[in-house]
Amino acid sequence: MKSRIHYEYYHLKSRKTVVLRPFDLAQDLDRLYEWLHHPHTIPNWQLNKTKPELYDHFKQALADPHQALFIAAIEGQELCYAELYYAPQDRLANFCKVEPRDYGLHLLIGPPEAIGKGHSEALLSALSDYLFQYEQAARVLVEPNHKVVQFSILERK
Repeated sequence: MKSRIHYEYYHLKSRKTVVLRPFDLAQDLDRLYEWLHHPHTIPNWQLNKTKPELYDHFKQALADPHQALFIAAIEGQELCYAELYYAPQDRLANFCKVEPRDYGLHLLIGPPEAIGKGHSEALLSALSDYLFQYEQAARVLVEPNHKVVQFSILERK
């Protein structure tokens, strides 16, 4: 799975433009280090590690051919890290039935000031659209922690 150079999505409901760009380890490590050390991200991501440890973690993630890593911006503000992955080759396949064209995603909204601003729906829509268009996904699986209130709304849709 390869990251596309640039992907732009207009979310009609929120009237916001989401732009995805490939994660760049040299460019994004400091930003992700900061995001992963905020209290709202530590319980779910558990990657509040040293920079050298994070460097090794993301270097390995970038080398994994079954996933692609992105930074997402809304209206020009970079505020999200996302991992898109091919579900049959992910550990998720050990916990639920996955089909050959299933993909999944993890997303992290990093800046504390971006939490609770309604960005989750636009981000999920953009990332899902990317998977449907460029990876020919049949389904997109999101496996949120049940404690993440921002995602609980998706269960009702």
